[in-house]
Amino acid sequence: MEKENTSKQQSTYKKQTFLSFFQFSTEVLNLIIVIVTAFTTRSLIIFMDVINSVGNTLRTGLMAAFSKTMSKGRKYEYNYGIGKAEAMIAFFCNCFVFIGLIATLVFSIIEIIHPKEQQDALLWGIIFKVFCVLFDIPMVVGQYKIKKENSNKVTSSGFMAVMSAFIFDVAALVSIGIIYVTKDL
Repeated sequence: MEKENTSKQQSTYKKQTFLSFFQFSTEVLNLIIVIVTAFTTRSLIIFMDVINSVGNTLRTGLMAAFSKTMSKGRKYEYNYGIGKAEAMIAFFCNCFVFIGLIATLVFSIIEIIHPKEQQDALLWGIIFKVFCVLFDIPMVVGQYKIKKENSNKVTSSGFMAVMSAFIFDVAALVSIGIIYVTKDL
């Protein structure tokens, strides 16, 4: 019984590793594009997205590294340190999500208090955010399937992290869209 459970967990970690490495590679590309878009549009919301993207890139890199470690050489379900490693992954992923939320709050308040005149380059930010939202959907679905297959601290934290990234991208898209549509009013 323990062997089956360990095999199932290793399979879950292998799937998590693949998804995390894929997310990491896309987050690095996303970070580069967000930085270019932020300096092009000079929008505080997009600069806030830079902070969020840095957190997501670090989180996915950490998740990929730990998942790869967890999928190797596990002979027993309760090896010393497995629970600790899962708890560390969950803690760091949740810290990145929390920091992103704090940054969102700060930049939103700044944008409300000191609104800037928007540029036509903001349309590029909208187009980019549409692609981000569309790309987040399969990530959420994939992470949900992994979590459903074997729910543990790592898969649960991964699911919460991709859900928060999806919700952040939707909120940023709506915010930028509203700013763009109402810029001439």
